[in-house]
Amino acid sequence: MSAELTPEKIKDNLSTLLIGSEVRVAGEVGSTNDWAKQELARGAAPGLAVVADSQTEGRGRYGRTWVSPPGLGLYLSVLLAPPVEKNHYPLLTLMAGVAAARAAAAFSRTVLGLKWPNDLLVGTRKLGGILLEYCPGERSGVVLGIGINVNNPSFPDDIENLATSLRLANGAPVDRLALLRSLLNCLDEEYEGFLLGGDREIVRKWSERSPMFGEPVSVVQGPHLWEGTALRLDDWGRLVIRTGDGREQVFDAGEVTLRRAAE
Repeated sequence: MSAELTPEKIKDNLSTLLIGSEVRVAGEVGSTNDWAKQELARGAAPGLAVVADSQTEGRGRYGRTWVSPPGLGLYLSVLLAPPVEKNHYPLLTLMAGVAAARAAAAFSRTVLGLKWPNDLLVGTRKLGGILLEYCPGERSGVVLGIGINVNNPSFPDDIENLATSLRLANGAPVDRLALLRSLLNCLDEEYEGFLLGGDREIVRKWSERSPMFGEPVSVVQGPHLWEGTALRLDDWGRLVIRTGDGREQVFDAGEVTLRRAAE
């Protein structure tokens, strides 16, 4: 199902207070995050959602490429201006993960999970990802990018064993337009809760949807590698693991691998 995405169709039946108050759609862009940054610099208001049918330079964390073929996935970015200290911003990634998991669950025949800090999973395979970028300057704000593999029938050889789509997981195509509306509605609800002081609630909701805890993990941070057992997220959304010597190590960033899945 590759229904045409237009602002009018997307906003039809939206029940959001902020997110999606304005929607812009393009057939192809380099990156929706870069597009959103440009709109921010031009004075766009918080709540703007920019949606592309495809990306030529889609990216994830650490500059990795996000495969963004036309008509198959959801590629969008939202402008936010949260009235909180910057040390709260990482919780927005968790918030978006909860919203994406909620939205996609209604269109999935399998259980979805979350992997810290920004992955949406089907089993051990990546279904979606989140990229949050802070934009300083005269017109400061946060750009929250989300990519979800919806109707991809296959993936390039280098990621075919790492990625999946709702179509592959379900054995049937999914209505992208309906999923996008659901995602915007869920984002708006979770963001409103976050602004009302729901830091711990976001951490709780995220943790309930993650298969990580109690499992062996490895964490790469720069040149350093840690191995241990994932214990929990702290109140700031940081990952806490117990290393082999029994100590607890806290991470505010890093690349996590579920070791049992990798083995």
